[in-house]
Amino acid sequence: MERSERFRGRLMAGDKVVLEEIEGLLRSHKRPGGAVGEWTGHFELPEQAENLVIEGNRYRIVLIDGRSGTVSVRIRADDSALRRIVQFHGTGMVRG
Repeated sequence: MERSERFRGRLMAGDKVVLEEIEGLLRSHKRPGGAVGEWTGHFELPEQAENLVIEGNRYRIVLIDGRSGTVSVRIRADDSALRRIVQFHGTGMVRG
């Protein structure tokens, strides 16, 4: 079953916090036989943090509810609002 939800959390590179507060949309799909699933989603990149997140790198998103996932990121411009959007894809814990 695929779930879409708003999330809040932080972006980590190893043990280092890259972004302390991120909010966005998470879609998760549970894999058969476990609590780990596929994650996709996006969040807005704060302007002051543009040099902290590097496209193609792997990061860990830690949600405020304790779930976490390892993701790779892609950065795109949202021309309508002049925002930078980070899209991510990877694996993480999925709610039952």
